[in-house]
Amino acid sequence: MTQSTATLSIENLTISHGDVPVVRNLSLTIAPGEMVGLVGESGSGKTSIGLGIMGLSKGRIQGKIRFMGRDLLSVSRDTFRSLRGDRIAMVFQDMAALHPEYPVSYQVAETLTAHGKAPKRAALDRAKAWLQEVGLPGQKVEAFPHQLSGGERQIVMIAMATISRPDLLILDEPVSFQDEQAKSRLIQWFRSTLKDTATLLITHDVSVATHLASRLLIICGGKVVEEGNTKVLVNHPLHPYTRALFRSNISLNPHRELIRIPGDPTAINRQGCPFQPRCVQAIAPCKTTPPNWKEMEGRKLACHRGGIIALLKAASLSKTFPIKGKRTQVIADVSLSIHSGEGAVLMGPTGAGKSTLGAMMARLLKPDRGSIVSEFDDAVFRQRVQMIHQNPKEAVSPHFTVRQTIEEPLRIIGKPRPFDERIRKVLEEVGLPTTEEFLERLAHSLSGGELKRLVLARALVLDPLIIIADEPTAGVDASFAAQILRLLMTLQETRGMSLLLITHDPYIAQKAADRILYLEDGRIKKIIPSMAPVAHRHPAPIEE
Repeated sequence: MTQSTATLSIENLTISHGDVPVVRNLSLTIAPGEMVGLVGESGSGKTSIGLGIMGLSKGRIQGKIRFMGRDLLSVSRDTFRSLRGDRIAMVFQDMAALHPEYPVSYQVAETLTAHGKAPKRAALDRAKAWLQEVGLPGQKVEAFPHQLSGGERQIVMIAMATISRPDLLILDEPVSFQDEQAKSRLIQWFRSTLKDTATLLITHDVSVATHLASRLLIICGGKVVEEGNTKVLVNHPLHPYTRALFRSNISLNPHRELIRIPGDPTAINRQGCPFQPRCVQAIAPCKTTPPNWKEMEGRKLACHRGGIIALLKAASLSKTFPIKGKRTQVIADVSLSIHSGEGAVLMGPTGAGKSTLGAMMARLLKPDRGSIVSEFDDAVFRQRVQMIHQNPKEAVSPHFTVRQTIEEPLRIIGKPRPFDERIRKVLEEVGLPTTEEFLERLAHSLSGGELKRLVLARALVLDPLIIIADEPTAGVDASFAAQILRLLMTLQETRGMSLLLITHDPYIAQKAADRILYLEDGRIKKIIPSMAPVAHRHPAPIEE
């Protein structure tokens, strides 16, 4: 698409308040009839972009903003005033834009009269009809703003911005005050009404964006980090921030335990990648150098690592065991990867080969054929990849105390003493006592639940980047199973670990998975991404 055919074209937009850039080098185009979603956390600079386009920003603006080929940053105030509200309009997030002393129908009608589109009487009649069209009950079209609910005032704002049928419309959190039924109806209304309008949707609600926008720009700390087709990004996010943003959204993950975006959202790197202070796979250049844009897998990406990296890759693994004198195939030509910060679930029926595959991934069992490649040197592989076995009693010595059980791997790799601080830290993480009395208890005197936590603490003391957990909730009651699962996912969130969870339970899989790999008869039959828009909540998502 050329600049001349685009309704809106932005090049290298930077908006600063004082010395702080809140938007950095943003570029985008929107064609007639296209809706583009700008998605990010609160404070990521989304609204500043909308206000900048509308000529209402109080910051210092650099770059170019073109509307129908005209540079908005160079037009006169009078020219901009004639465009604003008529050909360019915005649904503001702040409903203080409504005047408290005038009926809402009068304020909507004023949009028409101010631009000479209709005389007062005709404009008022049209405004009342349009308010009802958008969704305000007829008996309320002459109400004052304070007499309406938050959701109804939002409908007034939508009516005010759309009554003139602008060429460019900016929607800033347009359904944030609506209940589910009203939200669904408004989404359908936007779809049918804005078919010819170039629209920029500003939102932190990923589910709304997936149902309205055909293309998404993911913004972090004022900088776009990923851009592409909505369906492609939701089903296969590449940037660590995009994945974190999506998997913290309940509408995209209705069955999964939600994981918040790690770290402090105000911790923004203004030099390199904005997500660097919170990213689990950041390297030195991420801190000092802005990543270049790359065209990858049907989208644009700004990431020094080329997106979410695979920490562990298995290619064409096969394994047989001698059973009654015959070689029986247990794993047959399996390839899979475990990605940085990912929660993957290996699921399948009993005897499918899940534990065998997990042990091979941890290099505790040698495959007959195939290879395993990792991001780690062989010298640190045993530290970075830890396996929690299905039966915790087989993983610890019956003669060791709790202290000895946890400190043993530290001694094996030659970590310097004392170990007490590290031991107490991991015990606290897994919810076990840190008293001397508990530290001196024999491991096998613990309950089944305590022993499972102890085995997890033993794995965590080496600061692993991958945990392979084999049926960690098997053999315990439902309440404790919930605790274990929540604990694993909390550790994944706080430590940025990758988790390969082995289970036969589909409900556990739904709770824990970014991806579900279904193993049957020693082969991966299908791979299911857990993040997918929920069609029954809103109209069907946009597809290209």
